[in-house]
Amino acid sequence: MAPEIIYTSYFNNYTAFDPERFTLISIAGKSPDWWVNVKNGFGYKRLAPSWSIWEQWHIGRERALTDDHREQAEELVDDIYTNRFRKERLDTLDPTAVLEKIHQLAAGKIPVLMCYEKPGHFCHRHLIADWLQSNIEGLIVEEYEVITEIKDEIIMKGKVYAEATEFSPVKDSSYVAKEYREYADTIAEKLSQLTDVGEKIEWLHKLTDDNGDPFFEIQEAIKALGIALATCLTYAKEYEEEAKTETK
Repeated sequence: MAPEIIYTSYFNNYTAFDPERFTLISIAGKSPDWWVNVKNGFGYKRLAPSWSIWEQWHIGRERALTDDHREQAEELVDDIYTNRFRKERLDTLDPTAVLEKIHQLAAGKIPVLMCYEKPGHFCHRHLIADWLQSNIEGLIVEEYEVITEIKDEIIMKGKVYAEATEFSPVKDSSYVAKEYREYADTIAEKLSQLTDVGEKIEWLHKLTDDNGDPFFEIQEAIKALGIALATCLTYAKEYEEEAKTETK
């Protein structure tokens, strides 16, 4: 069975989501004023931090700006927020009931949990993502990017294809897993340098065109890379551990 996926993102990225495919769910205590005009935008305040938690974090972060050890001060403030949010909010919720509510709001579309901070910045949506994944087997919750969706598409379609064909990986093919992983990392690194979604898509198409091999057409790549990711990567860690044992 393919994994279930929920995405996270930030409010100013809302135009990246097709209203026909995605439902955007604000988990902020107060959404932007313009949120009411977003066609596929909804709210779920039960997942928002209390005003007390947010205020303490905000004041602490402001003070950390002038601290001689700013990075350590910010980490301390974030840790206090994390502990309070887990104890005062997440520990009071049933993760299965939360997931059901998310699906209810999504109404058959792909749910995206939305808040203010950009990717890489501290935000409670990442705490919620970890909490949901830790408590619900088979659930994937991750930050949305074009490369993220492509990767997920590859993995899900690859698993379905592998199961349908009863494909089995070759035991000594760990180098194949390594090559595919490096290839994916190279693409991801390049895409992370492009900030505009249109540029990312254009670069992906250029990559396939420059290669000239039908194998690298996007749909074929999904199928072929999917097989590799769904099988070889499943055993990559095992292979690497065996290799370490053999070299000792």
